[in-house]
Amino acid sequence: MQIPQVTLPPKFMAEVKAIVGPNGFSCTTPDRLSYCRDANFRSAIQAHYSKFDNFPAIIVWPETNEQISQLIKSAGKNKIALTPYGGGSGVCGGAINYQGGMILDLKKMNRILRLDGDRLFVDVESGMFGQNLENELSRQGYTLGHFPSSIYSATIGGYLAARSAGQHSSKYGKIEDMVIDLEFIDGQGKVYQTSDVSRSKGLDLTQIIVGSEGTLGVITKSRLKIFPKPKTRIYKSYNFSKVEYGMEALRRIMQTGIKPDVLRLYDELDSLLMFKKEGTGNDDVDVMPEFVKNAAAKIKSKMLKLVFKGPLVINELSRLSWAGCLLVVMLEGEPNIIEQQLSIINSICIDMNAKDLGQGLSRHWHKHRYSVSYKASKLFTDGAFTDTMEVATTWDNLERLYNGVISRLKK
Repeated sequence: MQIPQVTLPPKFMAEVKAIVGPNGFSCTTPDRLSYCRDANFRSAIQAHYSKFDNFPAIIVWPETNEQISQLIKSAGKNKIALTPYGGGSGVCGGAINYQGGMILDLKKMNRILRLDGDRLFVDVESGMFGQNLENELSRQGYTLGHFPSSIYSATIGGYLAARSAGQHSSKYGKIEDMVIDLEFIDGQGKVYQTSDVSRSKGLDLTQIIVGSEGTLGVITKSRLKIFPKPKTRIYKSYNFSKVEYGMEALRRIMQTGIKPDVLRLYDELDSLLMFKKEGTGNDDVDVMPEFVKNAAAKIKSKMLKLVFKGPLVINELSRLSWAGCLLVVMLEGEPNIIEQQLSIINSICIDMNAKDLGQGLSRHWHKHRYSVSYKASKLFTDGAFTDTMEVATTWDNLERLYNGVISRLKK
């Protein structure tokens, strides 16, 4: 692999050095290689074959709004493409720089500026990692309630730029529901506070910037809602004979007004890969024959190579009635409230002929809920790659959408 050399204008380099100092930027080959990709799967394929297309010329680590503003102005004046960069965990290519451009890495701007426990908000800089923020909030008795799979490697600015969802979004909402206002710097180097714009005048500047993937400005800090740390957590899991029954149970549960922290339905194939006796509680239910569990374990090993050559066999195996579809439920909060909610959820699931599997599988899911994000690269050695799609529809179209996607992907 050849990494092309890029010569930036000496005047520009002198300006960058004056703005951030001699240790605030890098043009070294290892750094340029490290910042030429994000976590999208095209990048993963390129990494597997050591082929990359977009090497930045320079990486800069600003520490203040003033530095960012000056860097933006200098880049514009010298016609240098600029890309904001958080943790690099995005999967849409938003952090990939144009060849020969500048990466603006915000991870040195990583402070909690204010935490208000009475009004329940936190002011935080964009470069702070999500898990670090959650750890500090938890230490003080609060939670952001935002748990994306990338929480260990994503920054708060990345949350906002990507309009991220989390595993507890059915209760707390997505990041656009949590942000109160934010601060960003536009392409001219001007600093904006979105709270300065009145929403009553029809313009919610916050929601324009959230989800813009760094194209409209550099998000430098935000004010986010926080919540009291839950006192109790309840786990539960169910098995449905058909995915359609599980979908109907989801609809009925959500339309009661209950907002479970986690409500995840897996179809037959995903359940086949997950379904094994987990946990130590006596309420765990083992519904799968031993030879199928052994087969599933092999599927998750080097036998994947055979699966990729004969996917129809696995598709048909997963449709056998005893595999079923797993529903994972988790509730957090005041014990007397969530116990009542679980009672309602249980009645709905049993009414749909679901089997109560106890809490073991749900506990297992929670313990390993981030693992899948770090396993995709292993599939490359077996000749495959993975990708994700986010889809949305109305309840009346859900079954048709699901079956349509499955029929297109089945072969």
